[in-house]
Amino acid sequence: MDTGLISRRYAKALADYSARRNEEAHVYGEVQQMTKLFRQENLLHEALQSPVLPIEEKVSAFSHLSPAPLSGSLLDFIRLVIRHHRESSLYLMFLSFMDLYRERHNIREAELVTASPVGKEVEENLRRKVQEWSGCTVNITRKVNPALIGGFVFRMDDTLIDASISSQLKMLRNRLGNEPIRKI
Repeated sequence: MDTGLISRRYAKALADYSARRNEEAHVYGEVQQMTKLFRQENLLHEALQSPVLPIEEKVSAFSHLSPAPLSGSLLDFIRLVIRHHRESSLYLMFLSFMDLYRERHNIREAELVTASPVGKEVEENLRRKVQEWSGCTVNITRKVNPALIGGFVFRMDDTLIDASISSQLKMLRNRLGNEPIRKI
């Protein structure tokens, strides 16, 4: 994801700073929570953009919304971003940090879409196979889409495996529809 030069530079600074303090993995988890909050909470956007609120109140908004106390690295980073009036780019900085962390630790995100819910053992078997094939750690997000009728769709980076009944029916329909009608 291209999130911009400024966001990537700030994300790299957060990654380096948190790594020096041995908090990088913890900060990664916190940043994942923060990105979810950004998507859900409009009040957070309003608080960050408010010219009336002082820096510490904006920082405390993050602390209050987080289920656990935030790490020192992340609090220092948020203060720095707000002090330099870059709070409008904070969400993109978090996305850049997550991309950078995954790159540094050889982690890939994948998505598994099925027609009906699958059990944990199916997900673990798939994760194991994909990790053997790719040589990296894989995080799988499961989704259910009944329109698939059956089968699954697996997506990771540029790899797409569409083994759904609906796509096979669509291909069959296209093949049969393109054949000329023969008269005997």
